[in-house]
Amino acid sequence: MKKSVFLLILLNVSIAQSQKIYTVPYSYMADLNVFVTNKDYKADLNVYKVSKSYELKNDSGLWFFTNKKYDSGKKIFFCDYEYQADLKIFFVKKKYQTKWKNSEKKHLLFLQLLNELVKFTFYSENQALSKSKFFKKETN
Repeated sequence: MKKSVFLLILLNVSIAQSQKIYTVPYSYMADLNVFVTNKDYKADLNVYKVSKSYELKNDSGLWFFTNKKYDSGKKIFFCDYEYQADLKIFFVKKKYQTKWKNSEKKHLLFLQLLNELVKFTFYSENQALSKSKFFKKETN
């Protein structure tokens, strides 16, 4: 039970972290290629740029752009052409206008974080097992 609660808390933190964006100069450095559309109806996601990281909410389309790569949840590259993009976004003027318009693309922002969460869980379990084996050997 404790492990489930911990995983849910960690998942919420990870999702919020994924809304922290770092812009890279080259496509090969990015987790995601993004194209900014000039029309709302062409976008997969309506995004609002927040000025403070504490304004982020889970899976809401609020993005905080950070200057530190290690502090980001996603590294993105802004492409010049729509066909180069994994995700098309439209910047909105109000927070309440943010929304996913193509929910099939949600995995692009969150799949990597879920993989990291699974790796972390697996690593933690293996560490716990190896410690318990270590202590059992010493007590025998």
